[in-house]
Amino acid sequence: MGSPHTTDVIADFRIETCPQENCGAFTISLTSAITRIIQWIGMYNPMFIEKFKETASLLEKELPFRVHLPRSFGRLVIVGDLIREVVAHEIALKISETSYLPVRSFGLEEFLHGPRVTLDDKSSLIIFSSIQEPRREVLIKYANIIGSEVLDIHDDLFDLPKEFRWFAQLLWGQQLASELSKVLKTNPDTARADQHPYSEAKKALIL
Repeated sequence: MGSPHTTDVIADFRIETCPQENCGAFTISLTSAITRIIQWIGMYNPMFIEKFKETASLLEKELPFRVHLPRSFGRLVIVGDLIREVVAHEIALKISETSYLPVRSFGLEEFLHGPRVTLDDKSSLIIFSSIQEPRREVLIKYANIIGSEVLDIHDDLFDLPKEFRWFAQLLWGQQLASELSKVLKTNPDTARADQHPYSEAKKALIL
């Protein structure tokens, strides 16, 4: 609401997630929305909620993760399979928003069928996948032959209920975005509004 291109709409219901964030790369709202969806599922499957509570308790002890920074900040490619494809796209978005880096993201199947040829020995490839996914091994072997760096963030790195290991991969990626922002000394809250000509260009945006 509030955009000059929207009309007033009366909603049948409202989804409350979290207070308005003070960070430009809306991260808390994403994880809060995911939590709300999990709560809905839990209305029909109480064991699902119990698994999530167990996950949250274990994550509290593990965070922050030990994040290895990629060697090629400007040649990042992020790949994920199944629900982890969404993770790959979200982390690419967060790194771009917080560090101003051009990051590409793909589904694992999509990447293997074509864009894999863009990898070279200056690339850093981050893979969010399952240890049981055979195509993950195929991609790692391909990247190793080419000489691309591989950060293999598979689900067995996290000692959590299997249903929510993807959530830990998402948090790992969000932490990576934060660490890159610190190293590059970028401000994730400004979206470059403190830099010319980005400050002038932003005035032309209608969001």
